[in-house]
Amino acid sequence: MKQILCLDDDRDTLKIYRAIIEDAGYEFVGTTDEDEALSILRRRTVHLFIQDVMRSGGIGGVKFLSMLKSKKALRRISVMMISAQPRETTAGQLKHEGMNIKRDLAGYFKKPFVIRDFLDLVHQILGERQKAPGVGGDGY
Repeated sequence: MKQILCLDDDRDTLKIYRAIIEDAGYEFVGTTDEDEALSILRRRTVHLFIQDVMRSGGIGGVKFLSMLKSKKALRRISVMMISAQPRETTAGQLKHEGMNIKRDLAGYFKKPFVIRDFLDLVHQILGERQKAPGVGGDGY
């Protein structure tokens, strides 16, 4: 089973991600702590790392991504960033850190999001061919 790690500073958001990701048939690991996320990335096989761009405390999503990309053993991990800010803002922040949104991210998603679209991108990143099941009108 493919494993997805989510890093977000909001525990309630992690609960929502857990429900969506496990319902789609993936193993979910979630944390609010950057150090714990780094430890998980170093010791487990993570197929996709999803992180919020803006987090309270810690170094934040862009600098965390920069740190991951600077470590040879962690460069291979597919990273998807989620943010309420416009894509262009995140692209500018990445550029400031010497990165490129298309080269250094497997995906970018703007909040709030439609679950079907979110899962379609997750499936695409993980090399899954199926489309997300119809989830739009059933309580999400």
